[in-house]
Amino acid sequence: MNIIFLGTIGIYHPVLAAHLYLDGQMDDAKGQLAGWGDFSREALGEPILVGEDHWGNQVYALGAGPELDMTRKTIYQLIGILGHNSDEILIQTISVRSEKTLIHLYRMGSVRGLQKIINAVVSRLLKIEYPFLLEQVDELRAEVRFS
Repeated sequence: MNIIFLGTIGIYHPVLAAHLYLDGQMDDAKGQLAGWGDFSREALGEPILVGEDHWGNQVYALGAGPELDMTRKTIYQLIGILGHNSDEILIQTISVRSEKTLIHLYRMGSVRGLQKIINAVVSRLLKIEYPFLLEQVDELRAEVRFS
């Protein structure tokens, strides 16, 4: 099965949620999360493979803009149209209270020299959101256990 953490901007809270799902920690040993703040990966619009869980499920982060519910429904509908089983994928939408601020910061990141500063600001913002993110990750963990 593939698990997708879907958020407005894939390189921030979805990447963080995917890492929390995989190892329950906010940082890896180097203090850097795979895919975190990578503007070039976000520009590609492709899912970011974050890792694999203990059950062999591949875990991705994906940015979809502000229409998360519509994107989620569309992905499931496409799976059906293509003749696949929707049990092969699990999509968890990830939202944060500072969503609008993150969108504005991300847009400012189009200026290459600001990207490191913006990533540092976003990191601080998401530390405040940590309990809320963890709740969403725990919802998915429960669903995966019973799948």
